[in-house]
Amino acid sequence: MQLDADQQGATGGHISGVISAQDFSDEVANMVAPFDESFCNPNSPTLQSILKQIRMAADIMSDGTQDPTKQCDAISIGVGFTMKSAQLGPVAPAVPPPPDPCAPSAR
Repeated sequence: MQLDADQQGATGGHISGVISAQDFSDEVANMVAPFDESFCNPNSPTLQSILKQIRMAADIMSDGTQDPTKQCDAISIGVGFTMKSAQLGPVAPAVPPPPDPCAPSAR
């Protein structure tokens, strides 16, 4: 990023990284049940289709390299940003997590 002369902002910022496609799909599988209770079943055809599409999005090796002789196993991400000075208010109280729709008592 390029800091402004007064260091109160910046332009041209970039954040980038690589995540294992399998790790990402595992995390998605762990968090989707609140969107649809059918995802509580790990064998749900819809869930399996979503997870397969995530794994198919792999476009790089997990070490950040490219090797045309190997199958990609990670997903790259890049986000550009601009910063501006801001004043934040007080921190809000923590919100309790919603009930787990997959817990036996929730069904």
